[in-house]
Amino acid sequence: MTVSLSVGSGRAFRVHLHQLVSTQAAAVLILLGVLDGDLSVVLAAAGAAGLLAMTWVRVRDRWAFQWLALLAHFATRRRTARLSNPSAILALTAPGTRLIRADLSGRPAAIISDDLGLTMLVELGTLPRLATLEITPPVRLQLVLTGAPAPVARAGPAAVSYRALGRDGPLAQHRAILAIRVPRQRDEPDEELRHAATAATRAMLRKLGTSAAGPLDETATVRVIADLACIEPETVLRESWTGLTAGGLAQAVFRCDPEPGAGLSARLLARLLHLPATTTTLALTVDPGPAATLLIRITAPGMPALETAARSLRRLLASERMTAHRYDGDHLPALTATLPLSTPLPAPRPGAAGLLPPQQNGPGLPRHPHHQDDPVLPRIPPEPNDPVLPRLPHGLMLGRNRQGRPVLIQPFRPGPTHLVLVGTGRCAQLIIFRALALGARVLVSTARPEAWAPLLRGLAGDESLTLHPPGLDTVPPGSQLTPVLLVRDDRPTTPPAGQQSSDEAGPEPGDEAAGGHSTTGTAAVASQASSRPWTTTMTVLAHPDADLAASADLLLLQPLTPDEAALLGTALDLGETAGLLSRMRPGMLAVVTQRAVRWAALTPTSVEKVLIGQPVRTIETQRNTRQVPL
Repeated sequence: MTVSLSVGSGRAFRVHLHQLVSTQAAAVLILLGVLDGDLSVVLAAAGAAGLLAMTWVRVRDRWAFQWLALLAHFATRRRTARLSNPSAILALTAPGTRLIRADLSGRPAAIISDDLGLTMLVELGTLPRLATLEITPPVRLQLVLTGAPAPVARAGPAAVSYRALGRDGPLAQHRAILAIRVPRQRDEPDEELRHAATAATRAMLRKLGTSAAGPLDETATVRVIADLACIEPETVLRESWTGLTAGGLAQAVFRCDPEPGAGLSARLLARLLHLPATTTTLALTVDPGPAATLLIRITAPGMPALETAARSLRRLLASERMTAHRYDGDHLPALTATLPLSTPLPAPRPGAAGLLPPQQNGPGLPRHPHHQDDPVLPRIPPEPNDPVLPRLPHGLMLGRNRQGRPVLIQPFRPGPTHLVLVGTGRCAQLIIFRALALGARVLVSTARPEAWAPLLRGLAGDESLTLHPPGLDTVPPGSQLTPVLLVRDDRPTTPPAGQQSSDEAGPEPGDEAAGGHSTTGTAAVASQASSRPWTTTMTVLAHPDADLAASADLLLLQPLTPDEAALLGTALDLGETAGLLSRMRPGMLAVVTQRAVRWAALTPTSVEKVLIGQPVRTIETQRNTRQVPL
């Protein structure tokens, strides 16, 4: 309850119920002290002053008694936890939840169940317009966006070289998860609530169309919570007053408070995801109507870097007429609110019974039809005529197309990925060198270590790239922040009959015959890697293999001979495009996916030219023939 009083030239001065009660209590306390006399007057005056200060003094959007209650709760709760696996992360952030197996039109899915309702998760391949996310009460939507800028925040030639590819480069990683929540009504049977959740999710999938990659099953749901939390398994999570630390990373959560007239825009969301941090996570809660609420979580390598990113965040929001409120003392509950669980932020705890207004609804709680807007989570309208949700190019930059725009691939994905490169060892090294700039850990299984020695020397002892013999038997687990790239350097000693290739830029180190070696160990490792998330296997071939090319998730081709192009054209059903594969310029690369064939000029940087050389593949039979211009 609040009472508005006219002050000055018509401005409203709001008096809250807890202030009225505390003022009356202070007056009674002083009156009792006066009646008792002597020392009682002094004690009563001190008590009344403290009571008034607790209820009338406001610091950073909280009353003093709320800060005191928050400090008491922070001091008495457990603030350290060892997380052994992704399930432990879910249990920490959302205790009491359970996963229920569901089926959506023949596709496996999972329902997150808690005391307040049911939530289902959908991964988005592309971001739709905000108008697509219109909902019917009481269903509530939460869109979680995460982005990791490139290169990663570390020194080294790989990061320096990748930065030289262009300013304001694309994100290294980006994910979008939509949480669809149906609140639990009083005395509603579980079966009816489950039917409502699946029906709402089916309806949203129909509206999203091709934007939705599909619902997440139980394993993927647990994994995505761990990925978005930016907490690696087998680490210790510690909560301090100013943030969270786990595995060498520090995190802090902020609330976006807009000034009157300020609104969300696609440009603002894109700039937020490009903050100078390890990752930035945006939790956008969409309620019925045009308004939304926004929480921001930034992750950085240590507290000093976190404070630098926080200052950048405040400057960015200030330029958009918004402010950043930091959840000091409440970062673990705030972390949970930025995950696609649609759980509410905790309301400030009362210092005394009856002094706190009724708890307001946070993200994930149903809003009563007559409930006022939540003052703790400001409502942010979108800018007029703005789609709000931005297009976010992301991935590894291979080169540029004929328009000069970046050509990107996504070699690192939540599931295992198989990439095949038909080309030179230098081209493979260039791709690996750029993958290091994205934070990847690279394991090269090869019998030709001398071919990789120059690159290893240039990396000056960077342990992110290691060489192994073909008998490598274990692959470390990958994660969203540190994906694993297993390189199989299994180059045949001689090309198929009639296919001869040479390198006009000079002989490539190690391209000589390595002698026949067994690939049994390497194949076993590749099989192990093919079942792990955030693990990519890259097979490097000097000459094309139709079966491997057809089974690849991503196929990269340097210029081919006409026979090689015909072989792959038939295997991949490329049609007339197959003829262009033998007419590419030496510095070009074809990117073949299930959807299309794209073309890129590798454009190596000066650092890459020194450490690797020119990554070209020139075909003898290609000389004196017309080549395809970029």
